[in-house]
Amino acid sequence: MVKETLKVPDIGGAEDAEVIEVSVAVGDSIELEQSLIVLESDKASMEIPAEVAGTVVEVLAKEGDNLKEGDPIVVVETAGAGSGAASAAGSSAGAGASAAASPAVSTTTMGSPSLRLSPSLASTST
Repeated sequence: MVKETLKVPDIGGAEDAEVIEVSVAVGDSIELEQSLIVLESDKASMEIPAEVAGTVVEVLAKEGDNLKEGDPIVVVETAGAGSGAASAAGSSAGAGASAAASPAVSTTTMGSPSLRLSPSLASTST
């Protein structure tokens, strides 16, 4: 088993986006692209998805925290050395050997977050 620290991806230069929802807890099994947290900046809310599948072993962000790109969100225990598509692709005979040679902890910066407008920005007056 490999532990990976998932971090906030590029969120469009937003600094100090507030965590308004934590969608996972310690012990949860998560899938690739499953929502981990929801961040809200002054312009939009962003769901931050998991870049790997595995089991959450530590939640590092909590509601009310202000996060920026690169800040840690959760630590996930994965079955192998790969992340993202490599984990989803399954294992082969050679994968076991590379997993044994890989470090026990790696860091993954996740892909693009999903964007959705803040309720105050989504409504318009006529």
